[in-house]
Amino acid sequence: MLIVVYFSVVKLPPHNVSEPAFDIAVIVDPVSRGAQKVGPILSVLQEVLNCHIKVYLNCVEKNSDMPLKR
Repeated sequence: MLIVVYFSVVKLPPHNVSEPAFDIAVIVDPVSRGAQKVGPILSVLQEVLNCHIKVYLNCVEKNSDMPLKR
């Protein structure tokens, strides 16, 4: 699998290029709890569906503290 990154966009190509593929675009704040949950969902979608996934990382300008406490 080839992963292409352009600044704040991560592009995951479909598994089978010769077949039709769905296009999925996701916009997330990389340090939010939602972004942590959407990663496994996108991974399953890519395995089940033949899809081209684009993840746009949209950061919040100012955080008083890091939202994730792990």
